Amino acid sequence: FFQPSRVVSHPPHHPKPSVPARPSYRETTRTRRGRATLNQLLGAGPHASPPHVRPVRAVSPTPLPSLPPSPPGSGSPAPPMASSSALLTGERLVVFLFAARVALAAPARLAAPLALLAGAALAVELAVDRSAAAPSSPLRRFRTRPGASSGILLGATTLPCVMLARLIQLSRILPTDPNGAQEFAYLEMQYWAVSISCASVLAFFLWHLRQSANNEISKALKYGSLMVVLYLVTFLLFFLLKTDGGLLAMTKNGYLLCHGVAAVILIKHILEKFPSCSSFGEGLLVSSGLVVYFGDILARTLSKRWRSLHHQEHSYTHLELKAR
Repeated sequence: FFQPSRVVSHPPHHPKPSVPARPSYRETTRTRRGRATLNQLLGAGPHASPPHVRPVRAVSPTPLPSLPPSPPGSGSPAPPMASSSALLTGERLVVFLFAARVALAAPARLAAPLALLAGAALAVELAVDRSAAAPSSPLRRFRTRPGASSGILLGATTLPCVMLARLIQLSRILPTDPNGAQEFAYLEMQYWAVSISCASVLAFFLWHLRQSANNEISKALKYGSLMVVLYLVTFLLFFLLKTDGGLLAMTKNGYLLCHGVAAVILIKHILEKFPSCSSFGEGLLVSSGLVVYFGDILARTLSKRWRSLHHQEHSYTHLELKAR
């Protein structure tokens, strides 16, 4: 009844290789249409095979003949200057339009100094930009922020234009304001203080650039020096014609000239003690603003002290007369 168990051996299982699926009818149609379109674009028939692309042979460039170097002093044309030394740039155009708009609306006795100051600043900026690339530039001792333009024209005309614009506003309300004349005279002194500070800094730059031997730089220095001298003549004529001279006029002139000396000392300190932190124009703007601000504080403090002393002296005299 019992049969011995059989051991059945099965053959080893080998997986069938995967056969890639055939593309569908839609995919085949898309492929044929794309190939026919490509052949038509290449100029062949719709059933032509793709054209054979011929390899491009590299061609070695033909060397240009080298020109002999021109001897020094032969009068050969110099290479073109950098864009920063061009006469007309976007920054200078904007500053010129702003200053011209303010000067045209101001009285001639106040607009003429601003025009002379702007001309001197433009000449100094051109000279500074053209001498910046020279290795023997006298202004290399002042290390400015790398990559920034000098901005001397912008720094020299910003505060005077602001003061002059404020004077134009006050001149329109003088007939209706009883205290307007006093405030107008005060702002007029502030305008001259700012202008003298900027002109003194420009003269400081001109004094450092006088050692340059470049013809273009020397021409710009000549025009800049002429503008600064004309500005000083205008300043002296303004105070001589407005006042009768005397101690008060001399005191005002000395007060304003002290602003110029302080601005020169301050910008020299800024450029030497804080290297690579500002440009020439930014240093000029900061130094003139600080000098005018602290000069105004000092003038107000001295005037209040003088009034208090004068009031005390008057009260003591009045008490002595009563005692007698």
